[in-house]
Amino acid sequence: MPTRISVADRISALPDALLCHILSYLPTKEAVRTRIISKRRIPLWRSLPLLHFTDDEVEDPETAFHFTAFIYYVLTSRDPIPLQSFCLEFYNDWVDSCHVGHWLC
Repeated sequence: MPTRISVADRISALPDALLCHILSYLPTKEAVRTRIISKRRIPLWRSLPLLHFTDDEVEDPETAFHFTAFIYYVLTSRDPIPLQSFCLEFYNDWVDSCHVGHWLC
């Protein structure tokens, strides 16, 4: 019967600041998804200094609604730290531009 080899979780041992730096290079959607696999009590995505949103998966009014709601969720759930970068990429006209003004204020 084979024995299991214990593998240390070295990523979880990294300091929060370094992990936030690494996560900030992911699209924001992917960085937020890390909350599912993270063993940390405090979600690191809330402290990301760089946010990048792209509507490349928005195909209709329903997905535009979910995309818009996701951006509002991320912005209202963030820790109160300054952003270094806030990037919005739009490839279609499904997202109402009036939301952009709210996101930037």
